[in-house]
Amino acid sequence: MASVQVSSNDSRFGQDIAIRQFQLTADEPTSLGGNDQGPTPTELVMAGLGSCKAITIQMYAERKDWSLDRVSVAVEPQTVDRQTVILAHLTLEGDLSDEQRDRLREIGDRCPVHRLLAGTVDIQTRFAASYQAVSCTYYDELEALATLKKIGQVIYRTEAGAEISREGRIVDFFSLAKVEFLKLEDGTAIRLDRLIEVDGKPVRFSDS
Repeated sequence: MASVQVSSNDSRFGQDIAIRQFQLTADEPTSLGGNDQGPTPTELVMAGLGSCKAITIQMYAERKDWSLDRVSVAVEPQTVDRQTVILAHLTLEGDLSDEQRDRLREIGDRCPVHRLLAGTVDIQTRFAASYQAVSCTYYDELEALATLKKIGQVIYRTEAGAEISREGRIVDFFSLAKVEFLKLEDGTAIRLDRLIEVDGKPVRFSDS
């Protein structure tokens, strides 16, 4: 799963979000002191739930070759007796039997985001390690690989310390919150200071 990078922007509460090749903005409405630059964090979570249900249902119906034409999900969070209750109003369009509709509703409730929200999730917040810039010559070498669009072996270390090796083509570089990333063709974003080796060349940092 791709890492999601969030960084505050120049507005009061606005947040810039980078997910693979996509750039989003989260904010609060003006009634809560924000600039209304984008959906609220809660709205983004609800959108994730609704879209996950819809995609899961569509994939299942396609695999079963059922006549499902369209899926609509209206997601509404409510507070009942101090507990959060999320209502997902599902609409299925197509030539479907009652049994098929019930089955698709059950399948939607098994989507990854539904299970994530309904289950017990261990969320660990820790201070991010300070960024260490790579050397200018090494950065130039990375840019050369991107220009050549050459497929190479990228070895890097995750935040948890696991060493990952993958084959890919570097297609872009970007900076977020003063941290530089390279992007592979499949959308994977990797912090430059977590690189170990690219195409057989060990990473070199600015102070080495």
